[in-house]
Amino acid sequence: DLEVRCSHEHSLEGAAMAIATAKAVASTLMVTSSSSLGFPSTAAPFEVITTRLSPDPDSGFTNNAQWKHALRMDEDEDEGQDQGCDRMVSNGWTRPWAWGVFSYHHYHSTAWEALLCVQGSADIQLGGPQGPTFDVQPGDCLLIPPGVAHKQLSEQGGFTLLGAYPDHNGCRTPSADTCRRAPTAKQQASIERCPAPLRCPLFGTDLAAALEL
Repeated sequence: DLEVRCSHEHSLEGAAMAIATAKAVASTLMVTSSSSLGFPSTAAPFEVITTRLSPDPDSGFTNNAQWKHALRMDEDEDEGQDQGCDRMVSNGWTRPWAWGVFSYHHYHSTAWEALLCVQGSADIQLGGPQGPTFDVQPGDCLLIPPGVAHKQLSEQGGFTLLGAYPDHNGCRTPSADTCRRAPTAKQQASIERCPAPLRCPLFGTDLAAALEL
């Protein structure tokens, strides 16, 4: 999944620590400015933090090293559920559900997933049992590629996410399956051929630069 985040120092430190302490699943943490990736100048400046997750040898989760992932875009912490929902739909994503993340490791083989936090906070682990953990706060938007395992470890303050899937020209994958074990040959083929989203769920801008298309 790829990660973009506004300047919350404690969260950036936590993300760096998570990557540093993860075993063999995460690669190097990289930071880029939002402006260099074509995000609108009207948005508050934020830092783009990217990493890739390699296969987890213990669980069998293949993750998805093809794409950067765990995209965070903390543009407006005060945005509520209704505003977040309208924004995602207007930018070419499905009308989102409102909930949290399953408390077990799982992934989707048929679609990318955007998770926008609108309330509370939670520790979300990416990549399987050996993967890094991220502190997700209001305004954070995680963009998770197909195949990347994720799990909610803990939550506070009525943690609520808006979850949506791409539904725009060039990437219409509105239905996501839920897989809990190492992918079958069919599921792995689906992961590899699943198209990447072309539009950012929060800004509607081209995601090509951020995803290195």
